[in-house]
Amino acid sequence: MKKVVFMVVAFLSAFCFNFGVNAEEITYTEVGTFDALKTATQNGENVKLTADITVSDSVLTIDKSIVIDLNGYTYSGNEPSNINTAIVITGEDTEVTINDSSASKSGVIASADSGTQPRVISLESGASLILNDGSIKANGSALAYFAVYMSNNTSFVMNGGLVEIPTTTNGSMAVKVLAGASFTMNGGKVSCGFGNAISINNGSSTARTSILINAGEVYSAGRAAISGAYGFYQDVTITGGAINSDSASLTQGSNSTLVISGGEFGADVTLNGTTTITGGVFNSSFTQKGTAEI
Repeated sequence: MKKVVFMVVAFLSAFCFNFGVNAEEITYTEVGTFDALKTATQNGENVKLTADITVSDSVLTIDKSIVIDLNGYTYSGNEPSNINTAIVITGEDTEVTINDSSASKSGVIASADSGTQPRVISLESGASLILNDGSIKANGSALAYFAVYMSNNTSFVMNGGLVEIPTTTNGSMAVKVLAGASFTMNGGKVSCGFGNAISINNGSSTARTSILINAGEVYSAGRAAISGAYGFYQDVTITGGAINSDSASLTQGSNSTLVISGGEFGADVTLNGTTTITGGVFNSSFTQKGTAEI
């Protein structure tokens, strides 16, 4: 492993879309093998890939706050268990930031696993993920696949890049959001070849599930772009972005709140809770169900 110092540009976004540019000096450890990557992350070192890394028998577990620079390379991991995960990020004080300093922004974190409910990145025990550049892609053929799986009370901020499941397999979800978790999208694209692009699970009266879409594109080729169907205690706010699907742009869960002040919706919107709409472009129809109020 070789330690080097790079100047990187970090794009920071606020809810008001005031993107600032700060120069930070980050010390990276260059890694080109799984063993080097594992050792560096266990030591809490920021890492910069210098080669493609493919792993077929191990999971990379990260429990310290670090920055990963994909540098145009691919990390592909398959963990041989019943729930197959390439990278696990765990711990309420753990925040992992993914950048790609390459000119092509072609860096990828992927899994080609075809096991039972595989996950490319699994957020656990209150951990946080920030994606600025690069891609998180599920390339296998499993029945149910998750590119980013957000366990209870985790956080994911997407400022750019791509989260994608290109397969047309039934049951796949690009971003899966469980109770008390928070997903904020300020840019980039979330895409699913068949299932829901963003799937929102039930929250609770003390741990509501939160979704905020400020910009970027959410797309599903087969189901809802954003689905809270049958869900409870969800708060969804959309201020911008493109929400598109060949099926439905948005399905709202019952006993949930939906606030739309911007964005463009290319397919049907199903309302099933308390809804406030003050803006946005709607190119299809509304359906009101249950106790939906506007």
